[in-house]
Amino acid sequence: MLEIEQITSDDFKNQWNEFALSQQTKESFGSFAGSFFQSWEWGEFQVLLGRPILRLAVRDEDKKIIALASFIHYSLPFGKAQIYAPRGPILRQDLWNTKKSQEIFLAILEAIKTARVENNSIFLRTEPSLTAQPDFFKKAGFQPFADDVQPRENQILDLKKSEEELLSEMHPSARHNIRLAKKRGVIIRELTQKSENDQKIFFDLMKKTLQRQRFRSQPKQYYNLMLDFFQRRGENQNRQSVKIAFFEAIWNGKTVAANIVFLFGSHATYLFGGSDLAFSGIKAPILLHWESMLRLKKDGYLSYDLGGISRQKWPGLTDFKTRFGGQTIKLIGSYDFVFSPFWYYIYKYGRRLKRSL
Repeated sequence: MLEIEQITSDDFKNQWNEFALSQQTKESFGSFAGSFFQSWEWGEFQVLLGRPILRLAVRDEDKKIIALASFIHYSLPFGKAQIYAPRGPILRQDLWNTKKSQEIFLAILEAIKTARVENNSIFLRTEPSLTAQPDFFKKAGFQPFADDVQPRENQILDLKKSEEELLSEMHPSARHNIRLAKKRGVIIRELTQKSENDQKIFFDLMKKTLQRQRFRSQPKQYYNLMLDFFQRRGENQNRQSVKIAFFEAIWNGKTVAANIVFLFGSHATYLFGGSDLAFSGIKAPILLHWESMLRLKKDGYLSYDLGGISRQKWPGLTDFKTRFGGQTIKLIGSYDFVFSPFWYYIYKYGRRLKRSL
């Protein structure tokens, strides 16, 4: 019989991250299985933002952990809420699409149904790190949700390959632009300590980029809290803790591009970045990613996730990322389990109405 345990003590942190990291696989370069979005630290960061979290551990008959899930509580209008598991739950790899995986999901659902009484949640959104939908999903009542929170497709590079192999797998224009950026004097550096001015420059660059790409930006305070939180957490900690690496491209003494890369275990994930379009001719962003990869590779990281792509939604961004080569991994996307059909209908109607305005 499965045992569900609600985790509230910080003493469980190492055990939590150890299990998450143990599910990172070579086949997927480990970027999704055991994602930092399901790490202990990402949950702590959500609490700092004022979002309650629910951590559940599933144990088998031998009391061994076979699954973990970190759920974030998001407030909705009218006093309602949603529960969301980014890149989760995490199951032991050999259990996916077995009878045991169905038992695990049903047990988690029962635990959440009890917890939701306290927070009035109308649905659960899950984004498991899977490339194929489990057979039991539909039967269990999960329904696909078209607007994924995390990207469904990501472009990932295998840093176990040599520098020469990585270059050879790039599009010729990518190699050309890397050489061009170097020739024009672009310098890449990693900041281990970030000042308020560094954070302001980063936010301004990212805001310009998001506006160009028509992406929604978080408030400035979100990024300041994130940089401060993970900078402190990253000091003197091993790879079982989430850290961030902050890289910037300098040209003629001016920061023209900057990236934030999350590090968890042996895997690196580019999450936020920005560049100044006025300096597009010097090709700083492509050199910034390339030099970041090489430095992380030297430090022993095994993969570099360039983040989300979509030919339909973001053709320009997708073209930029895929020119690095690597592998495109496509996941199943978001699935919702509805607790309140009426309020779920109101939620979806409100989203459609907001988009039409």
